[in-house]
Amino acid sequence: MRAVYKRLANKEFFLLNGILLLFLTGIILNSPFRPSDDLLLFTSDSKTYFNAGKEFFDFSAQGDSLIRPFFYSCFLALSYYLGGAWLVVLLQLLFWLTSANLVYYCVKEISGKPIYRIIAVFFFVINISLISYTFHGLTEVMSVLLLSLITFITCKTLKKRFEFKTAVSILFLFALLAVTKPLFLYPFLFFLLVTGVYFFKTYRKNVKLMLLLLLAVTPVLLQLTAMKAKYDLFKISEIGSLTFDKYLLAQGIQEIEQISEVAVSQEIALNMDVSEKRHYLWNHRNTFLKLYFKNIQDNVTGYGTNIILPSGKSAPKYVKFMAVYNEKLYIFFYFLFAAFIILSIRDLFSKKLVINWQSTAIGLLLFYIIFSSGISFWQADRLIIFSLPLWIVLLFLILNRLGTTLNKSHQ
Repeated sequence: MRAVYKRLANKEFFLLNGILLLFLTGIILNSPFRPSDDLLLFTSDSKTYFNAGKEFFDFSAQGDSLIRPFFYSCFLALSYYLGGAWLVVLLQLLFWLTSANLVYYCVKEISGKPIYRIIAVFFFVINISLISYTFHGLTEVMSVLLLSLITFITCKTLKKRFEFKTAVSILFLFALLAVTKPLFLYPFLFFLLVTGVYFFKTYRKNVKLMLLLLLAVTPVLLQLTAMKAKYDLFKISEIGSLTFDKYLLAQGIQEIEQISEVAVSQEIALNMDVSEKRHYLWNHRNTFLKLYFKNIQDNVTGYGTNIILPSGKSAPKYVKFMAVYNEKLYIFFYFLFAAFIILSIRDLFSKKLVINWQSTAIGLLLFYIIFSSGISFWQADRLIIFSLPLWIVLLFLILNRLGTTLNKSHQ
């Protein structure tokens, strides 16, 4: 019986990946995207990641490593030196393929219904914007992979106990995310606290388990060490404060003071001290709240400047498709958020929040990403797109729970 199941599982795996490769090949062949140095380092952000990767191994070198953590930066620089743009793109295409598999098997853990898995993978692959990011030296595809791994490990706990080693695996992935995108430092710290408290009795008298916990946080410790040695700063990156000042704060100053050029308002924002910023934000809180929520909408509905090539050419059909896709996604997020809040409140009052922690954790992480995007603008879908595996899996967690509830009510 086990041998039959294994054969069927292998057949399912090869069929899935055969279809994924055919789809991926079709999208790429019908697009102007090809691996090249110009495209890989087209954006100013990709250049800063590449420079930070070169700087990381020389603790006396300063520059873009002030704002770009080491993990993706080193991946980009090392892969490029080993095999050029072709190797970077091939590895990122492998990240995309692996993430699609993880989403598929996440939903398989949630429900035995094949139609759920098919729909989940369909939602993943039709995001052409994500495919186009594989040709850029940007963190989005790697972030999708790391979040897909976290989501998959989380979904595995639906059928087995939440153990210390599982928690450490998730913590390590959060640490890698934190040194890829500083946005994930707070989820990393939160999960470190949860792991430390929940499993305190498990590891407190076991040296091996304590070392395992320390190993999980090593990427963050390494980044902190580099920042201390290079810039005498005890923080992951300076990008967070710079982003707030150069985007939301400057955006508000531009509108309130009626300044024509954003560069001028950015300079004003950067020259304000902490007290001035606090008072300015409070005195114009309604304007900043309006801009904040508008930025969220723009970030979700943005179709992706990554579809524009260095030559000025683009893929018009893909641009049009992604514009419609992201508009629909914005509306969908309203319903997903409402369903998540209702189920979470229900779990809270029925004391099942711990039992159903998987949907709570994935939902909180998803909406943390979405709401965090409001401090920035003009980024198209870059600030949202890596949440793709989270919202797909959350959708099917919610649908499965609703289906189970309806079945019980009919019995």
